Amino acid sequence: MNIDALVARLTPEMFTQLQTVVEIGRWPDGNRVDDEQRAMLIQARMIWQSKFDGEREEPYTVSKDGELRLSCESERERLEAAFGDTFSLKIN
Repeated sequence: MNIDALVARLTPEMFTQLQTVVEIGRWPDGNRVDDEQRAMLIQARMIWQSKFDGEREEPYTVSKDGELRLSCESERERLEAAFGDTFSLKIN
């Protein structure tokens, strides 16, 4: 199953559970989330958010067009300076 198929099956409740898993670094059964799992969970959350919850205007949310909202323009400038041409705020 690819990430898009996985995201399509997520319910809002599952999204909230994944958010908790990412935040605390543990699965509901208490096992630790490894770095690879965490990266995949974050990616899945961002894709889900852009597809199904993209109307929120809060910082660090993803709009329906895939644009990451930051808290301020200086943060965007700092990230662009740090990562140069490899930096993107858009989820394709």
